[in-house]
Amino acid sequence: MTSPTAWPARPHDEQKKAQRPLLYRATDDFVRHEGLANPLSVSSDRIAYCAMRSARILAEVADRCGPEAVERDGGHLVCEVYPAPALRHWTQSSAAALAPRESYKGPAVEKVARRVDLLKTIVAQLQLSLDPPFRRTVRLSDLPSRA
Repeated sequence: MTSPTAWPARPHDEQKKAQRPLLYRATDDFVRHEGLANPLSVSSDRIAYCAMRSARILAEVADRCGPEAVERDGGHLVCEVYPAPALRHWTQSSAAALAPRESYKGPAVEKVARRVDLLKTIVAQLQLSLDPPFRRTVRLSDLPSRA
């Protein structure tokens, strides 16, 4: 999911003295510390609405597949991802590597070409098989498919 899958729990040690103890999760702090992204606060930004919708989806997945399916340890059916850092990680050793702060989003011709290069690299690295309609969606849009 490219949505927050949890709310901040108790403040972790580094945050106990900060003024914003319930704004960010340990996951957000890790991603920020590693320089991968500057996450929005799931508890105080508009992304909270997305997190609420995700909570409903996760509840349905748990009902259908069992509670272990939605454990957030990365070893089950659901995991939370930060798209740009994931793309940087998956492409870091290739000619198509996504540079820090580089964006693949937008309708400009060079952005479309960039998404095509990134998709080719990811498909090869992760040994995926994607059908032509999906590839076309990725090429034309930087948003998830609504289909």
